[in-house]
Amino acid sequence: MTGEQSTFATLADLIGKPAALSLCEQFGGETIYIRKSIALDDGIWRPWGDTFGQDVAEKVQETLAGKRVYIPVAPPEMLAERNAAILQCLRHGKAVTDVAKEFKLTPRYIAMIANRLGEQK
Repeated sequence: MTGEQSTFATLADLIGKPAALSLCEQFGGETIYIRKSIALDDGIWRPWGDTFGQDVAEKVQETLAGKRVYIPVAPPEMLAERNAAILQCLRHGKAVTDVAKEFKLTPRYIAMIANRLGEQK
């Protein structure tokens, strides 16, 4: 994992799939700087230690110290399922704004997903 690039698979290999899913749910879409020296009860590390256990938090810190890590929103297969469901809603005549509320996204992002998947809305 270099710079700000990370994938769900990389995180899952490092901390396990359940912990990686939880990490994505809590911090997905954020870039986090992993300091070289941390106190696990300080700032962002407290929820990591509480949620994933001290062992996982320490493993992340040891492996990624000094790097900026992008936490993905979800694994690609989950995003593909979500995007297919969005497209289905649009094809059934739901308004973009209603779909955006349902999926907790912006109307602009819904339109971008529709355009990327070949659906003009």
